[in-house]
Amino acid sequence: MRSVAPPLVDHAPALAKPPARRRRGRVPFFVGVALTGLTLAMAALAPLFSPTDLHEHDDLALLASPSAAHPLGTDEDGADVLTHLLHGARVAVAVGLLTVLFSLVVGLAVGLLAGYAGGLADELLMRFTELLLSFPGILLAILIIFVTQEPSILTVVFALSVTGWAGYARLVRGQVLLVKRQEFIGAVRCLGANPLRIALFHILPNVLGPVIVQATFGVASAILAEASLSFLGLGPQGVPSWGAMLEQGAALFIKSPTLALGPGLAIVWTVMGVNLLGDALRDRLDPHA
Repeated sequence: MRSVAPPLVDHAPALAKPPARRRRGRVPFFVGVALTGLTLAMAALAPLFSPTDLHEHDDLALLASPSAAHPLGTDEDGADVLTHLLHGARVAVAVGLLTVLFSLVVGLAVGLLAGYAGGLADELLMRFTELLLSFPGILLAILIIFVTQEPSILTVVFALSVTGWAGYARLVRGQVLLVKRQEFIGAVRCLGANPLRIALFHILPNVLGPVIVQATFGVASAILAEASLSFLGLGPQGVPSWGAMLEQGAALFIKSPTLALGPGLAIVWTVMGVNLLGDALRDRLDPHA
């Protein structure tokens, strides 16, 4: 009986899938870079490209339609909408980055201490963290700003950071518990390294991947929270804010649609861009992606 060779299996398509998947993943990444870069450029170049001075008001052009002098029109006080939109990017970027920075520093410290020390320290820190997470963050921020009576950028950042660090602490603590069981940590401990050195130089670098991804999403959340507070009249005072512009535009949408469309679109593309960057970082840092 003549043996029949098994049919050949072409593995070329299977080998081509990972590069194709990576190529598809680059599109959201570049879109996120473009959208986020646009917001950063607006914040950095606001004084250069603003049609008018930030505090200039045209009393003869209240709620004016878009024109050469005012590309996006003016608001009910005669202020140029494009000028406020560009400077509003500065507030959004400042609040987003500072909130994440403060929350990240506190969250890293608490999570690292709780995860590495364990025992009573872990129990107390995690119970306090869970207590903060049980409060709605935006409501607690409203309460803090209401008590201060003079909301500024730093006040808003502090209000959002009061509960913002708790999520980072819980994430870091979980990652630390995984890393400190690894064999190389035991080897470093046997070599005589002190606990502080082990935590800072051997455990911390190995838990930063997921933390960086969460921090990216945290920037988008902080920008959205600041816009929400400003929409309610509790945002930074004395500076342009997209949320405050959106609130004014919503009330006057029939008379001047561009007053709401500008800040609304700016919030959408900024949050979308940062979230796309976060998705791309998650795919890049996840070894199973």
